[in-house]
Amino acid sequence: MAYKALYRTYRPNDFESMVGQKHIITTLKNAIATKKIAHAYIFSGPRGTGKTTTAKILAKAVNCLNPDHQPCNECENCIAINQNSHPDIIEIDAASNNGVDEVRELIEKVKYAPIKGKYKVYIIDEVHMMTPGAFNALLKTLEEPPAHVIFILATTDIHKVIPTVLSRCQRFDFTKISFEDIKEKVEEIMEKENITAEDGVSSLISELADGGMRDALSILDQVVSYAKDHITMQHIYDIYGMMSTAEMVHYLSLIALGKTNEVLEMIEQYIEKGIDVKRLTYDLMVCLKDAIVFQFTSDAQVLERLNKEQASEILKYYSTNQALFIVDILNETMGYYRQTSNYRLFFELASLKAIDKMIQKDQKVEPQVLNSQPLKEETKKPVVEEKAVHPIKIEQEESQPLEIKQEYKPTSPSLRIQYSMDEYINIVAHGDKKFKNDLIQKWDGIRAYIDNEKTRYVAQLIADAKIGAASKEFIVLVYNYKILSSKAQEKENLILIRRFIKEIFDYDLEVYVVEHSMFVDITKTYMQLIQANKKPELKELPHLDTTSNETIKVEEDFDGNATIEMGKSIFGDVLNIKEK
Repeated sequence: MAYKALYRTYRPNDFESMVGQKHIITTLKNAIATKKIAHAYIFSGPRGTGKTTTAKILAKAVNCLNPDHQPCNECENCIAINQNSHPDIIEIDAASNNGVDEVRELIEKVKYAPIKGKYKVYIIDEVHMMTPGAFNALLKTLEEPPAHVIFILATTDIHKVIPTVLSRCQRFDFTKISFEDIKEKVEEIMEKENITAEDGVSSLISELADGGMRDALSILDQVVSYAKDHITMQHIYDIYGMMSTAEMVHYLSLIALGKTNEVLEMIEQYIEKGIDVKRLTYDLMVCLKDAIVFQFTSDAQVLERLNKEQASEILKYYSTNQALFIVDILNETMGYYRQTSNYRLFFELASLKAIDKMIQKDQKVEPQVLNSQPLKEETKKPVVEEKAVHPIKIEQEESQPLEIKQEYKPTSPSLRIQYSMDEYINIVAHGDKKFKNDLIQKWDGIRAYIDNEKTRYVAQLIADAKIGAASKEFIVLVYNYKILSSKAQEKENLILIRRFIKEIFDYDLEVYVVEHSMFVDITKTYMQLIQANKKPELKELPHLDTTSNETIKVEEDFDGNATIEMGKSIFGDVLNIKEK
């Protein structure tokens, strides 16, 4: 007997063996039980999600001789339908039978009564391929078919089906099958087929299937043919042109270290192996996303691709801000792929752009001296000797991080603490530029605490922030990304940051957190007030109430023209405002 593909061998024969689509199965079973069967259905959704399978099971259910209205797969009708030999179940491929003549021939046959079953069921697959003329020819019959006829239309592109057809059918939208459901079914079939595999194979197959059960079993079929006895992850990587997770972590480490030659050689090596560049770009984004999630949660259970060790390895090289920036580069590159067939070119350019970003992270801006000539009198400024940056208290000289006795991790999620625009303006008005500059010089030293398990969470959280304003009473942390500012604004995180700064720098500072775009609005509004000689009167600084659970609403969208030079003198280089 000829070999039968796994997706055909394990095709469901009844509603109970269907994977996913519970809402559709329940609805159809209830309709059959209550004898409220519609004359026309349309099933839409991605490929491999069970549209045609459900149509055949429904055809069996309405024609089954079993009195409980469920396909028994034992009666004459059920057996004939399973063997694709039942005269009353007619399957039509609309992709090849899409003209008016084919529809007219179908209409002529509709009027004849069923031969063996109670209903004559027409299953029209890929119905969106029918021509407008064919759709119009079908309308009258679809609206008022004979009592013994049921139409079941299936499509992967519902938007191409004309509205007059949709309005005459009961519509069921099939969704992608969940990752867990596919994984469970794949493992069940592997057990039945005596297929052995290393850990992670079923998960990778489920991920590659992208919500399609048929695709998952086709992948399994192909991998079994390649691997023969025992399936490994490398077998799947070889077949589908993928880079292993360990190799992707190594690639990201080369990017972070700025090893351009090795990165390009690695790309060349995998291009020659036929790697799927689009898939690699997506997988790298998933790895970086996992690393960011792990940085915030320290929970390996929520990771999609990485394990705990791999996530920690990436975090040795990337801050959250840098990881998000690389994700932006890769996401932008995915857009370029739609406009070209030369994926390699854009992937290499993305890699070089990422290297350039990571190289810049350690560069310092040195004072510029032009041709050793003295500056003009009105622009001459004293030269400040640059001091080494150490993650220590201000009065200490050791180059090693302090010994940390307590652990800086949140115990549970908490409310976000935000303030109004007027309150933020009052906060920055209290700023001490000299104190802020002194603190900025020592701020990079915080990165040394990322390697410490006790301080990794809080150090990573604030290492990506810039100091917008500060004094001996407070500090304003400015974040480029809302995801980071929102996390830092949580009450428990604010308390952790304050404790951490107190231990490292020996300053007990009230901590305020704001996103960069809002901080620009704050400073522009403040500068307008100064320009109009309406400098706000200093009020008491807001303090974090550790007992209240209320969150203060932020006022949004303040606008106005700013005095750029005055802004730079007040807030330093944290602002990047373009003049209109």
